Amino acid sequence: METFTYEPLASPNLEIRILDLFPGSRNTISCHLRVARLSDSPQYEALSYCWGSPTPQRSIKVNGKALSIGPSLYHALKDLRRRRDSDSDSDSDDGTPRALWADAICINQKDYGEKSAQVALMATIYRGAARTVVWLGSANSLTSRAMLVLRAVRECSMFPRLSDHWSSWRDCQRRVRAVGGSYLRIGEEIKKERKDPLRRNWAWERAYDRLALWYFFRRPWFYRMWIIQEVALSRDLVVQSGDEVMEFDCLVYVWYRHASFGVIPYRAQSPMQERWTRDSTREEHEDDLLAVFSRHESAEVTDLRDKVYGILGMVRHKPEVINVDYSKDLESIFIDFTKRALQTRSRNLDVLSKSQGDGPSSIPGLPSWCLSWKFDENNETHSQTLVDSLGGFQRPGVPIRVLDNWSPDIEFPSDEPKVLGIVGQHLDTITVAGPVMRLGSWDGPRTSFACYLDWRRICGVDIDRVYRHTGEEPCRVLYFMLQNMSPGGDEGKWEQVVVPRHIVFDRFIMKMIGMLPFWRRASVELGLLLLTVWFVFTAARGILGNDSGSNKKYWILRSSVYAWGRAVFRTSRGYVGMGVPHTKVGDQIFFVRGASVPLILRPSGRDRWKLVGEAYVHGVMDRQLWDETVDKRIWVE
Repeated sequence: METFTYEPLASPNLEIRILDLFPGSRNTISCHLRVARLSDSPQYEALSYCWGSPTPQRSIKVNGKALSIGPSLYHALKDLRRRRDSDSDSDSDDGTPRALWADAICINQKDYGEKSAQVALMATIYRGAARTVVWLGSANSLTSRAMLVLRAVRECSMFPRLSDHWSSWRDCQRRVRAVGGSYLRIGEEIKKERKDPLRRNWAWERAYDRLALWYFFRRPWFYRMWIIQEVALSRDLVVQSGDEVMEFDCLVYVWYRHASFGVIPYRAQSPMQERWTRDSTREEHEDDLLAVFSRHESAEVTDLRDKVYGILGMVRHKPEVINVDYSKDLESIFIDFTKRALQTRSRNLDVLSKSQGDGPSSIPGLPSWCLSWKFDENNETHSQTLVDSLGGFQRPGVPIRVLDNWSPDIEFPSDEPKVLGIVGQHLDTITVAGPVMRLGSWDGPRTSFACYLDWRRICGVDIDRVYRHTGEEPCRVLYFMLQNMSPGGDEGKWEQVVVPRHIVFDRFIMKMIGMLPFWRRASVELGLLLLTVWFVFTAARGILGNDSGSNKKYWILRSSVYAWGRAVFRTSRGYVGMGVPHTKVGDQIFFVRGASVPLILRPSGRDRWKLVGEAYVHGVMDRQLWDETVDKRIWVE
């Protein structure tokens, strides 16, 4: 069969191709590709799916010719086409074709000029679609079960405030099974179940439900970058897996009401969050570059260029942001993207808190101040920054913005495109840098406790009587960094409950360890055992209702979002603080005009500096220490 070749679009900025998918039931997929002008408001459905592996290639018939596509799209088209009893070898058909827009076919992927123009139209394409079909992959027993349970959870919303009383996943499962398990039959059966919504079912059935949901929300679609924009901009959405179809609102409802039960992995929540934001505000949710980047930096892409291009549809002032151009190299795209982000956020330099710093980069050759997309799944919370958490920190008694009243002063030398000029002043030099609090290793708890012992030493818990910059006990300083480096804390409970408990328990642990003449590993093992017992005890008290609040959050090595993937340091003037993983001895701490928090810089020679990352320095975060007479221009490369 002759191979299909694309005819160039006459106006790639004004036209799109639409795929007419003919009905069928055999393995042969037949379709027709036609050109339509967007100004004519063509009728079509947009397809949102995960490209997946490009091999093995599968062949379909397009305009009577052979076109090779990836297996994921091939199976999607098989599921989406309308059924008929028999196939003929011709493209003509006695049924109605289904009009679709699928990027892998409707865009000539080998023509960078056309691809750039069409990608720039993605927001318009998804807004203009009558409906967007989210294809999650081929169906199996687990996905079918999960979709059944999800529809049942949505049905539970008909019971007044029922889900408000679900205090745990087990309780949630019991109620979901009552209306969503083997008893659920669409139609009249739902009405029967309303008479007894709390009916118990077998434990193995509840376990199977949870397994099905676990599998469902780990489908690759939930983790891709492009789907965020597609979900946020579409008028109407349905989810399909095999022949199973349900409204996307079912996923949004489950995310909104039950995400805290651990049903949906954190990284899989972005599409539901974006859709809910749009529906709740009755308009498309548009942000600046940094806000969108921060929310979706962990999303996955095949082409790193799409880390930038995949979010442009949700950004205000798009003509001023960046032009889609797949012929540009990655280095130029990311440098230009970061410069635009710095320029559009004219009131602060919070972009620098998200920059890659002088550490491992996903793209060689990028300057240290450039935004990076290096993401470590084992240290997922490392992406949480002080700037991300400012809303939580800005509560009475815990101010965090150091330089609220100073606008940034940035400069980009025309002859050095990789150099950023900022204005700042030196605070102190790091003399001790502790180990990093790692998350996700096989011996994570043991390593974390060993790290905690080192952090105690750096903070002078057993040596210094007071932290001279604030007059506090050193143990309070350490626990503040561990506990309060996460948004939404309760300052009153921190002072009245958390600190006394941790001080008592820490002293007990250290006394027990001090009695042992064994080597350090034995001390770590004992401390870990005692810490685990303490956590189980306090968690049990909370579950049984014998203590106010959720005591689980008081476990110091579990409660801190900001501490994971970070390191404690000490400076030459006795300050202690917390920095990024690659903080080293000799790094310098600076206040920078326009930056909400202090920044760590590393000398690079020739009066140049490398950005290491942001820092928390205890005792300076709530003070206006800026001295305009000593500020200076700093060149960061």
